[in-house]
Parts: sequence; C-alpha cells; structure tokens
Amino acid sequence: MISIIIITKNAEEFILDCLNSLAKANGIKGSEILIVDANSTDSTKQVINEFSERHPKLVKLIKSQKAGYSTQRNLGLKKAKGKIALFISSDTTVDKRILNEFKKEEFQASQGRIINVANNIFGLAKIKSLGFIYQKGLKNNIEQASTVNLAIKKTNYNFNEKIKACEDKELFIRNNIKLSNNNGIVYHKLHENMGQFLSKVYKEAESLAILGKKYPKIKNMFKWKLIFCSQTIGLVFIILGVLNPLSYLFGILFLIAPLNYIPKLSKNFKKEVKNYNSYQMAAFLVAQVFVILSFFSISLGTLKGYLSKRP
Repeated sequence: MISIIIITKNAEEFILDCLNSLAKANGIKGSEILIVDANSTDSTKQVINEFSERHPKLVKLIKSQKAGYSTQRNLGLKKAKGKIALFISSDTTVDKRILNEFKKEEFQASQGRIINVANNIFGLAKIKSLGFIYQKGLKNNIEQASTVNLAIKKTNYNFNEKIKACEDKELFIRNNIKLSNNNGIVYHKLHENMGQFLSKVYKEAESLAILGKKYPKIKNMFKWKLIFCSQTIGLVFIILGVLNPLSYLFGILFLIAPLNYIPKLSKNFKKEVKNYNSYQMAAFLVAQVFVILSFFSISLGTLKGYLSKRP
C-alpha cells in the first residue's frame, strides 16, 4: 500500500483539483490518501469531506492542532498504513502514472519530477526566477529533495519540527538517506504573491545557515554565502557613497554581482532570449526583479541564521 500524505491550511482553491487527479491515478484503489489539515478557516475541510463521501475508502481527513510543515507531515507518517509514504503538495495535480513508479525498484527515498505551471505573467516570472536562484547552486540530488513530490519508505523517520524550512533536506542528511529519482510527474501551481515568495527564500536561507553549523553538507549546499557577502559589500559601498560618489558604482556592481554566481547564464542563454516573444521577454524582465529582491531576502535570512544560537 502507498500512503499519499497531503498537508493543508486554507487550500480550498487547489485541493479539489489535486484530489480529482489522484482519484484518476493508476493503482489508486490499493492506496490511501491522508490529508492533515491545520484548522483551515476556509472551505477546505468541507471540500475534502464532500470528496470523501464520493470516495469513502480512499480519503481520510486528519486534524492537526498545530500548523507546520514538519508537524503535519509527522502526524501523517504516524497515521499512515502503507509501506511507502508519498508526499505531494495540495497545490499540485498529478500525472495518472505517478504510482507506477514505485513498483519498479527498491529505494530508501525517491524524488519525482515537478513541473511548475503558471497562468499569468507574474507566475511565469517566478518560474524563471526560481530557475535562476537554484539552477547552479545544486551540487547533488539530496539538495533537490522536495516534498512537493517525494516518496520515502516508511520507517522511523521524522521531520525536524524546530526549523522553518528545508526540513526535507535536513531529514535526508541527518538520517544519511540515499535519494533516487523517478519519472512520476506533478504539476505545481505557483500561486504565491511577491511577499510570500520573498518570505519563502528568506526562511530557506535562514534555515540553511542554522543547519550549516551542524551539518557540513548543508553548509555548502547553496551559494547563499556568496550572495550574502556580495550584498553586504554592496550596501557598504552605497553607504560610503555619501563621501565618494564613485562608491555608488561599486555598490551597485556588488549588489548585482550574484547574478553571475547563481544563474551563470547558460551557454544557450542568449539564443534562448533571442527567441522569446514579447510576453516571455516581459516575464523574463519581471523575473530579474524577483531575483534581485530574492537576493536581499536571502542575505537577510542568512544573516539571521548565522547570528542564531540554535545548532
């Protein structure tokens, strides 16, 4: 049996599409869907209950008294009956062949494919900016671990409830779990507003800085430190610009320098941009704003993480 674990908190806009796609998945009849809800105040629970009435043996709603990615996932693991726990996000829809992937081979954990989708120019810009921020920072598959589409063999694993983000990566490094990849696909809807997007990268940077004190692998996981140092130097130069206008130029150069560290502008980048239509080019330009603002959030999060006393 496969236990599909979904955590929710005010997910009325997406959860039904997610459940409908799972209901059509191959092999779903031999599985269970556990939805761990943290006191949603919208119609999320009503949508789930109505779906459960149509599929009474498939869906189980679990109430979590405390909201939190790790807390809710740990509760789902505790209640799961299957030997495999598949975590997917409530704002995804799944390919109908997703469950077929877990019949092929033995694994400790298996990362599926995540295809980000957007329905407006800002969503498309976020897809592009996410690629720029993470593309060249990744060094091995552990760093790609994401509970948007992640399966693990159910043992005594548990997520760290003391950190705000990157709990999936911390789980793998702490338990020395070997991560393989599979071709199961989920389509992830990017719906965060700008504030939520920046808050996300801030929390990730803070968590990585905190965890880096304990785990050397995490310390060098992403190039947050390069961004932080460059941004700090840039801000210092801009402040010194009061005394010497030339410092403004150096400050701006250091502030935008991370663009050379993270995206690395692939060999085919110029060719890619050349083939953009006006809509794609507009999204690309907005993405650059997202990236630069994200660098500021990453710098602040990294600083807070380094100053934190938590190991």
